[in-house]
Amino acid sequence: MGHGEKVAFLTLTLLGVENRPNQRIDRTYEFCFKVGLLITLADFDIAKVGSKRLTEAVKLSCLPGKSMYNHAFPIAEDMVYDAVLAADSMGKLVMAGRPIIQEHSYSAAVVVWL
Repeated sequence: MGHGEKVAFLTLTLLGVENRPNQRIDRTYEFCFKVGLLITLADFDIAKVGSKRLTEAVKLSCLPGKSMYNHAFPIAEDMVYDAVLAADSMGKLVMAGRPIIQEHSYSAAVVVWL
């Protein structure tokens, strides 16, 4: 697994943290999937890492001086943890051929966060 593959998944995660537009999220997942980038935790062989180890990894990524501090707003550990799980869930939807954005009758697009 290369550095770029890790960056791709983290980019997907940050799209949720940064509350990016639904269409951008959808297009980014589709692109990553089509070019063979990793879009689920299972792609990294860590699907069963467990909440304790994932929490530890998130804590490390949120330590002072890490790249999480390069954002225009404060990033909390719980935001990152939830975003990783959401990114994994959306990646699973894409791999299953299901949409991550659903149009409703009132014509508002929403992201399916599992």
